[in-house]
Amino acid sequence: LQEKAKLQSINLAQQELIKMAQQTVMELSQTVVEKLKASRPGGKLTENEVKALGDALIEKTVAKMSGPTMKLLNSAGVDIIALIHGAAEAYIKA
Repeated sequence: LQEKAKLQSINLAQQELIKMAQQTVMELSQTVVEKLKASRPGGKLTENEVKALGDALIEKTVAKMSGPTMKLLNSAGVDIIALIHGAAEAYIKA
């Protein structure tokens, strides 16, 4: 029974992380990406800009998470960065 509760907690923490990643993608899109694309011929971002956005995504998403939630995900061995990137890519493609 304890194991089931722990797994449920980990699942909820992962869902929270995914939700925060999606929210951050939306925020970055509205505050940074649209302006960058508008300033570029053809609306293409450079590799450095894409990398900087990825770094900002990680930083801002992690900052939104509570300490206990991050601790739970870390202790469960969740690859937080991969989960954030995966959630962001899925959200962008949707």
